[in-house]
Amino acid sequence: MFTAEIAPRQDYSYTGSYDLIARVTPSPVCVVGSVSASSTSAAESIGIATSPSGRRCLSLKEREKKDWFATARRLANEGQINAARFALSRVHIPSQRFMVYREMANAQFKAGNSKAARRTLMGARAEALRSPFPDDLRYTLIHVVEGMAEAGFYENAKSDIKLFPESDRLRMYLTVAYIQGEKRDLEAATTTFQEAIQLELKRNPRVDWNLSEIGVAQVRMGLIDEARKTASMIRDPSFRDTVERSIRERPQ
Repeated sequence: MFTAEIAPRQDYSYTGSYDLIARVTPSPVCVVGSVSASSTSAAESIGIATSPSGRRCLSLKEREKKDWFATARRLANEGQINAARFALSRVHIPSQRFMVYREMANAQFKAGNSKAARRTLMGARAEALRSPFPDDLRYTLIHVVEGMAEAGFYENAKSDIKLFPESDRLRMYLTVAYIQGEKRDLEAATTTFQEAIQLELKRNPRVDWNLSEIGVAQVRMGLIDEARKTASMIRDPSFRDTVERSIRERPQ
């Protein structure tokens, strides 16, 4: 067993020190193990070294560990959608998969193919909803909602907010509104803020802190008159003052 230094290479995030385990007898003589440095690498290397005979020889390409998540993201951002899908088939962590779906759709939208972007996101949505655990939506469906908003499918984005746990819904509305603001679609953002306000006014008991969050977000987006209206709905003086102070302190 010996240690080799692996130089950085595109799509290979596991760079630095590797333990290479070579079999010298019986033949053929070759490298049968490649273990990147980690808290468990010593034990893994020793395990390979103590029983090398049944292991196949590694090719040169197999002596580093490819980061398929990084590969899929790179290909998606480059607009290489089919290649990104192939790389994505090797990615199994749900939150990582849905980040790639979003970036694929973003690339398709930027390339002028909004229909393809929507198909990608609807396929991701179906995958997200196959999970029986609602908390997983925070790591899966959230990227679908954001991708829909980025591609301009606002109603699709907002229609799925009701699927999230109630504690997450305001955050999702604000996320959609921020994306609309980044697209300079202030009319759409205003509508989204109003929907979030109506959701909060129906809550029993009312949570004034949530209304103040909406008001501060409106101020940040330059929707000052809307923020003043939101402040007027807040009963708790301290939370109302939070919005009013944000208005006063906003650079003119």
